[in-house]
Amino acid sequence: MVDGKRSAPISETNQAEKEDKKTAKQIQPHLLCGEEVSQQSDVNSVEDAINKEADAEVERWLNLRIEWAEVAKQQIANDTNRKQVLAKLTMRSREKKNVWNVEQLCQHIDVCRWFAEYGENTFPSIAKLVRVWLGRSSSTAFQERVFSTGSIVMSSLRTRTANERAQRQLVLRHNRAEIERMESSQRELW
Repeated sequence: MVDGKRSAPISETNQAEKEDKKTAKQIQPHLLCGEEVSQQSDVNSVEDAINKEADAEVERWLNLRIEWAEVAKQQIANDTNRKQVLAKLTMRSREKKNVWNVEQLCQHIDVCRWFAEYGENTFPSIAKLVRVWLGRSSSTAFQERVFSTGSIVMSSLRTRTANERAQRQLVLRHNRAEIERMESSQRELW
């Protein structure tokens, strides 16, 4: 007895503490982690929906048919020039169908202007892809190195070098440091 009160036996106190800890352990994961995710398919279905939407947008872009005659009318102000250009824009295919002459089309119609006026507003996601791909450099550093060292292989003194031999010499020239390193390590082994 402590201060006139009867204390609980030690075994009962320990058992009550163990039950409290057990209950706390059962509740704790729910408080810290939240509810269990029902299925992984919920996450996959969101990604699938986004991918389907993107695929549909690309498919819509690929299936877009443009009336280039109307574009030519908008872009070419002079009537006589417009008639001449329209005559050049179409041609007969092997199957005897009227088709657009793409070479003449690109020569006489500003396709980039058409895309800026129409395509960019209608297909904003495609416009972003266009900026990425058209913004890339047409020449890489590797190509520049090959052109700059090409004069070493083909010069006024070496005018009869075959293409395959010139390629091999360029590869050797560009990898000279690596070849020297390999030769020095090979000497150390022997």
